[in-house]
Amino acid sequence: MCNERLQGGLSLDGPEKSAGAKPRPLACALGSGTAFLAVIAFFGGAHVALPCPFCALDSSPTLVEDFKQANIVLLGTLTNARLDDGTTDLVIEKVVKRHPCVDGKKTLTLPRYIDFTRSRFIVFCNVRAGKLDPFRGVEIQDGSELVGYFEKAVKLADRPPGERLRYYFDFLPSADTDIAQDAFREFARADYEHYRGMAGTLDPDSIAAWLQDVRTSPTRYGLYGSLLGHCGKARHAGILQSLIDDPAIRSGLGLDGLLAGLIMIQPRSGWETLQSILKDPRQGFAARYSALRTVRFLKQFRPDLVAPEELTQGVRLLLAHDDMADLATQELRKWDASPDADPVPDSAAMQKWSTARIALYIVLPVISFVLLLCLRRQLIMWFRRACSQGLK
Repeated sequence: MCNERLQGGLSLDGPEKSAGAKPRPLACALGSGTAFLAVIAFFGGAHVALPCPFCALDSSPTLVEDFKQANIVLLGTLTNARLDDGTTDLVIEKVVKRHPCVDGKKTLTLPRYIDFTRSRFIVFCNVRAGKLDPFRGVEIQDGSELVGYFEKAVKLADRPPGERLRYYFDFLPSADTDIAQDAFREFARADYEHYRGMAGTLDPDSIAAWLQDVRTSPTRYGLYGSLLGHCGKARHAGILQSLIDDPAIRSGLGLDGLLAGLIMIQPRSGWETLQSILKDPRQGFAARYSALRTVRFLKQFRPDLVAPEELTQGVRLLLAHDDMADLATQELRKWDASPDADPVPDSAAMQKWSTARIALYIVLPVISFVLLLCLRRQLIMWFRRACSQGLK
């Protein structure tokens, strides 16, 4: 499956290749922005936050964002890939977003060799100095709903956030990874208040099934857990609790959203579960830091669930932990609450140490995951190209 950022120019004067244009390889887009944000967090010492409080980092653009940026969006089939001059033709099936410069044209020549012969693509282009600049191509798999999904998303682009997110919700578990990932990115960009009301209308049993599905990516646990918290019943609390108690999940992604969801359904017992993680130094750093993130969420967005003084006491539990005391102290100072602890080191030095620890336990695993994902796609591209050349 190919979802790539395209580079290079495309002549508007006909099928001929632009003068002097050289074919350049497709560049993997997935994870590039994610890795950039992770590096910023690692070296810059700044907190990197997305609007969604429980969504894993993913800064790659959504289809609608690229539609708004593009001057032209085309649906077509790649054909006649020529290795000798590094070009590939795009036979236009439909102009999704028109521009005068392509009116009446049936075929365009991309200035690079793309070995997805006979594959259908959605291609996003800008117009620069009289030439097309294609910057993204999304492959359409046989039987895929991608075109219909994309066209409906474009029509909803200016609708209220809750209405748009309700549309994307149904596609979160799509078997087409391009659709599922795009729907997730829309949630990742949404403010919590944008989906809070809508989440209460969702089917809790569907979300619970997604959480229990072994095929669900851990990057979805946080979002799904928080959504279930808004619409779930008492019977769903046990599902969230079992996931929270899973050692693999405690040391990975999404624990913060699962805890928030449990507290939304059962505030008292959920808060006790969170406190048990905060006060236990035997819990991994990632688990205790996720619990701290949940406390931040409750303080900022849901003070109706746990009283402010209880949240403060919960953070104070971390003051007894050598590897978390500085983070707890910073949090309490933000809340204008006394840490009730011994004097702490200079704030600048403390910030550097806290950031280094977060980078070690949180950011570096994310960077490693992203790099492996990008490498996997490049290897697939290389394998396809090698097979194509071998058949010739």
